[in-house]
Amino acid sequence: GIDCSERMDERDVLVKLFRETNGQHWAESTSWELGDPCFWYGITCSESGHITGINLAENELDGVIPAEVGFLVNLVHLDLSNNRLAGRVPWELSHLQNLHTLNLSGNEIVGDIPNIG
Repeated sequence: GIDCSERMDERDVLVKLFRETNGQHWAESTSWELGDPCFWYGITCSESGHITGINLAENELDGVIPAEVGFLVNLVHLDLSNNRLAGRVPWELSHLQNLHTLNLSGNEIVGDIPNIG
């Protein structure tokens, strides 16, 4: 598994995603970087407050997917489709043992998708 000392706080991971995908220019970014991330646009949390879903499809994300998304080990759904994401899918996404849905279509991503789970 991942060494706990290296794990980023889930909120910090989302902030990194926001900043590395030109969050200031997203079509919709209600509440991002303010307070509890469970109330941010496109984010779903479990009852215990862990991030279980990210749906930022068609939201003008522009950049690369940060490797740190692999620290969101409770993630079940990740939809970043139809944006302007480029680069590779980070191999760290292979840490997402609970991921059921991954949609990265409609971007400019290259390379292989890692084995997940």
